[in-house]
Amino acid sequence: MGSYYLKLVSTNARLGSLFIRAITIVSKSLLILFLARLLDPIQVGIFGLMVASVSFLVLIAGGDYYVYSHRELINSTDENKSFVIQHHFFAITVIYTIFIIPLIYIYQLFNKVPSVLYFWFIPILLVEHISQEIHRYLILLQDQLKANIILFIRMALWVWVALALMFMFVEMRNLKTVFLCWFFGCLFSVILGFGVLVQKIKPFKFYALDKKWLVRGFYIAFLYILGTLSFRALFTLDRYVIEHYVGGTFLGVYSVYMSMAMLLVTTVDTVVISFTYPKMMFAFGAGDFNLYRKEMLKMFFGAVCVGVIVFIVFVIFAPTVIAFIGKPIYSEHINVFWILLFMAFVYNLSIVPHYGLYAKGKDKSILISHFLGAIVFFIIVLALVGKFPFSAVAYGLLFSFIVVAFLKLYFINKA
Repeated sequence: MGSYYLKLVSTNARLGSLFIRAITIVSKSLLILFLARLLDPIQVGIFGLMVASVSFLVLIAGGDYYVYSHRELINSTDENKSFVIQHHFFAITVIYTIFIIPLIYIYQLFNKVPSVLYFWFIPILLVEHISQEIHRYLILLQDQLKANIILFIRMALWVWVALALMFMFVEMRNLKTVFLCWFFGCLFSVILGFGVLVQKIKPFKFYALDKKWLVRGFYIAFLYILGTLSFRALFTLDRYVIEHYVGGTFLGVYSVYMSMAMLLVTTVDTVVISFTYPKMMFAFGAGDFNLYRKEMLKMFFGAVCVGVIVFIVFVIFAPTVIAFIGKPIYSEHINVFWILLFMAFVYNLSIVPHYGLYAKGKDKSILISHFLGAIVFFIIVLALVGKFPFSAVAYGLLFSFIVVAFLKLYFINKA
């Protein structure tokens, strides 16, 4: 009876998590569609730059320190879990204070930055990052339901507030409204998420700083982030390449296409990855290699099946959705969207061996894969940008991910 009850609770929690993530995906989709409909493409492009830049700087500011802290958390006792989390957030504070915030101010001082970005960038960056780290810990601790509630608040709840304000008040149809709601949505998720995390980690105690632990974490994170930056930077550089070669209007179009295509990635992560990778990590950490392989195969088949379904849905409905925007420029270049959609599907396939390598601590293999993938991106873009300035970036990303997927498959089979 007890095992049946636990299984029932687990199933309900998973269904609840999927429902919340589904609403989150719908909310993100509606935001980009209505921004494209209500704002001019240049404003949509600025929003796309903001999203890409925040995502990239969260990556730099985090320093991939979570790679180290998550492995430490898996191997720690319940009593030491608060030690790991406290030291992780202290490390992030050091990175922001010494490096990130001064770097942003220097960049803004010597470059022409839109005023709406100048004011909101650092506040949004801070709360977005903290909320992401809390969400990662809750996922790792296998509390997907609460993690996804925090995710919903950070990524979706504020979207409905922003859209309501923009529909009710014409004067609020601007990026200031979007960024204001984004900031307070993330802030609320941080406050709620911190309370949940403290309740989850019991006993939650405060520890004196362990400098050796911190320094070791910086060293491991530095090695790991080299590969991550060389690869994830592509999702920020692509926007700047588009803006440079074809202008702000096409940047807006590209931002809409990319946001739609990446919904395929988000859906697979929601339905498959977020449930399988924590089990895979703990299985390898516990030395249960049969369970590790079982979860990895489950992740692969799940990513393929869900990816194919979402791909077909996009093929059927994407032209109608893009036509809904009501601006011909979005329909005229839909071939770029198809390239990005296929890129997103390949990206999903590369994620499976990525987590396999990550669980095994094969950071060097990940670094090599990402570095070579970045080289392929630049070669393709430089070769095509003269003749096909708008689609060159999309082709660059596609072939880059194909190379990365094959390399990671090679390394995981070799490991």
